[in-house]
Amino acid sequence: MSITLYSLLILLLLLLILWPALYYLRLYRHPIVVNLSANPTQLLVMPLEQLAQTKQLLQKTHRLNIILAENEVDITWLDDAIDFLSATSNEKRCELLAERLNAVCERPKANQIDEHVFALYLGETFPLNFDRCLLYFSPPALPAADVIRRLQKDDMYLRDVIVISLTPRQQTQLRPHGENTTTRWVVPNSRELTALLLHSKPIALFARLLAKQLAVTRLSPYETTGGVTKETAFFGREKILAHILNRELTNYLIIGGRQVGKSSLLKQIQRHYQNHFQVECHYLVLFRNNLREELTVSFNLSKDTSLDDLLEKLGTIPRGRHRLLLIDEADKFIRDEIDKGYPILSFFRGLSEQGRCHFILAGFWDLYDAAGLNYQTPIKNFGQSIFIGKLEPEACRQLATQPMTMLDIRYEQAQLVEHILKQTGQRANLIATVCDQMLQKLTHEKRVLNQNDVKKALNSEAVLESLSGWTHLIDNDEQATQLDRIIVYATVKKGEFNQKALINFLNKQHYVYTAEQLKQSLKRLELAFIIRRNKDRYFYCVPLFIKMLQEQDITSLLKKELQSALSQKNG
Repeated sequence: MSITLYSLLILLLLLLILWPALYYLRLYRHPIVVNLSANPTQLLVMPLEQLAQTKQLLQKTHRLNIILAENEVDITWLDDAIDFLSATSNEKRCELLAERLNAVCERPKANQIDEHVFALYLGETFPLNFDRCLLYFSPPALPAADVIRRLQKDDMYLRDVIVISLTPRQQTQLRPHGENTTTRWVVPNSRELTALLLHSKPIALFARLLAKQLAVTRLSPYETTGGVTKETAFFGREKILAHILNRELTNYLIIGGRQVGKSSLLKQIQRHYQNHFQVECHYLVLFRNNLREELTVSFNLSKDTSLDDLLEKLGTIPRGRHRLLLIDEADKFIRDEIDKGYPILSFFRGLSEQGRCHFILAGFWDLYDAAGLNYQTPIKNFGQSIFIGKLEPEACRQLATQPMTMLDIRYEQAQLVEHILKQTGQRANLIATVCDQMLQKLTHEKRVLNQNDVKKALNSEAVLESLSGWTHLIDNDEQATQLDRIIVYATVKKGEFNQKALINFLNKQHYVYTAEQLKQSLKRLELAFIIRRNKDRYFYCVPLFIKMLQEQDITSLLKKELQSALSQKNG
């Protein structure tokens, strides 16, 4: 009996001695703890169903705060991710995803879409060309085949749908349908859901997830017409923006040719002030000198409101606030003002002198002519002139690479990016067009852009279209535009020229012009970003432009222009 008792005591003593070691092996040497201790970032790709156990293990080993800090993860994010799997409603799940993606979740409308479907609006802040989609939380007990049939119904057919499946078997069966780019369905797996719920940059992750399972051609973040509308697609112009935004409000004239970035700059200024507590900012586009229409919409007034009432409204500003009008495409407005004796410009000037309202006008030749060449207009000294041309080199590189990175696409060689910059002359819209063309021609499996991809994009019809339109830089003086064309046709083959050689050529051809006409034509071509001046020489800005014209019969084109000028003279 005593031996048995003695044995039990020995066994108990051994258990007491071994217990810490067993506890250590069971807890501290658990595969999850060991893995995260060695590589904390693995938390971000942990299967969603393991997060609850992971939190418990890390708490017991006193490593939770350390691992969370390493990954910049807030504890509430982890708790929400755990609840996402088991203890929350689909509505709450949608709200969690919307919060992570800076989006808006809309509840399903009665008798339209079932309780498992929600609308997700990503808005203008999302970096890709993807501003809305549906979220479908597939019922766990529903067979995958029935889920597919549900996705093919009218209310979801031909719409982008993010399919959230929370059961491994169903998820595995649905995933191939998401990876098939002929569908418009995205099926994130368990690890990707964890990343979306925990990562400090979930929007970038979501963009990459979309690029994996949807056709890249539909997601291109490059905006090639109408100015850049998204913050994430705007690059550079830092000095100009700092000059305008880091001081008291005043008037500016943004001068430059078409598609060089004036509208994008104005829209960036608008974004800067959109939530400003003191500045009320309005962006107007005056294609047809439609000031009354634009002001009516901007101030949310009746369509039949008179221009006088609108101008009175413009000058009525609450104490402590300022009003800033960004007026794009201002050339026709300027011409009409000159014809009518500057009634509105004079009113604008009065408001700005009182400090009640300020204006930034963007335009091309008519704005430049009125501000710089015509000493009789009230716009002379109305505001500081800012000339806009090529984009800064580093901003060009960011434009060519950062949107690609969001889509998990890279260049085979860094020199390809430099080649794009050189051929486009660092013109922002041309870089965007080239990059967009590469994406449009890219197969889904391909993720590396090579020399052939760049070459095809540089020679694409879209790029040629972006380079066109230079033959009529202004629409109200055919003689002036004819001189523009003659100068280009006569000098573009060499890529550079000086004014003396140009004058000798024109005189030899017996072309009739005045010194002022020649001066204005050269300045117009310079503002249009066709040529640039360096001391007494002019150089062509965009090699692609030179190449485009060299592929035409320039000699014949020049001959026709000179013959036309001669016939007009004799006529």
